[in-house]
Amino acid sequence: MGRTRGRRRRPVEYDGRTFAERRDELFREAAELGVLCGAEIALVVFDPAGNAYAFGSPDSAEGVLRRQFPVPADHQEDAAAMKKEKEETRAVAAIRKGLEETRAAVMREEEEARGQQARIEAIKDKVRPAIAPGRRFWWEADVSKLSAAELPEFLWALQQCRDAIRRRADTLLADTSSATAK
Repeated sequence: MGRTRGRRRRPVEYDGRTFAERRDELFREAAELGVLCGAEIALVVFDPAGNAYAFGSPDSAEGVLRRQFPVPADHQEDAAAMKKEKEETRAVAAIRKGLEETRAAVMREEEEARGQQARIEAIKDKVRPAIAPGRRFWWEADVSKLSAAELPEFLWALQQCRDAIRRRADTLLADTSSATAK
């Protein structure tokens, strides 16, 4: 059986970063951990001079510590303040969850829009040979020159164009009517 060296301490090399830079990096990592895991985090760091720096997630370090290590309330006001703080923390968590859901929905819609745009571009490429001389736009194509497989795609693209025009017209009419109502 071979001999092992056991645990060895590695010397810490100075890389030129200041305490403040390291502290900020540590707080940033703690915040990321709190967001990704949904954990409550309280972190206290002391600099070489003995000054304390605190970080708490989702609220202050004091709030996190009070929830984990409750202090007997001397007054009813303290209990009411703690209850209010918990409610606010829940509200913030609900808002964050809503924000993440909204971001995910926006990402899905953007991906769908990119897919539709790519599909329309493919249809334009197929329709270009059918565009009559003197015509500029893809929707002016001669439908008799399109194949049976291209016609449903051409129809879909025309419907998308019509729907976009309707949405824009409705927006303009709503803006005009709200401007005249003022």
